[in-house]
Amino acid sequence: MKNLKKYAPFISLALVVLALVLMFVEPALVMGENLNVPGSGFKIIFGIEDGMDFNVLGFIAILLLVAGVVLPFVKDDKMFSLIAAILLIVGGILIFVFPTTIDKHRYVAWPLIIAGIFGILAGGVNIVKLVV
Repeated sequence: MKNLKKYAPFISLALVVLALVLMFVEPALVMGENLNVPGSGFKIIFGIEDGMDFNVLGFIAILLLVAGVVLPFVKDDKMFSLIAAILLIVGGILIFVFPTTIDKHRYVAWPLIIAGIFGILAGGVNIVKLVV
């Protein structure tokens, strides 16, 4: 278990990198009856896709994931690990929530589901590090 304390920031980093890579996978959203919306999560968040606006909630989710993974590398402290865990878990949850803020009825597709799970798991790794 001492190895977990030592390698927890790197495990969280790997999970967040995988989550961010999954944000590039298409299709990120499903509309209606399995009609795929072309475009990755980043295209939808930054409004690159036709008819899409910049999504603030999705951008906040990405910022929280990045901030949560950087904090444990700044200082190896229990408070920083707790704040990082909270940021990662909230960022992972916001990945699930941001598609509901888009105009039409769209649902999260598998890349965003897995990205959100990886974000929450990265926060869980930091919590386990605190408990052990």
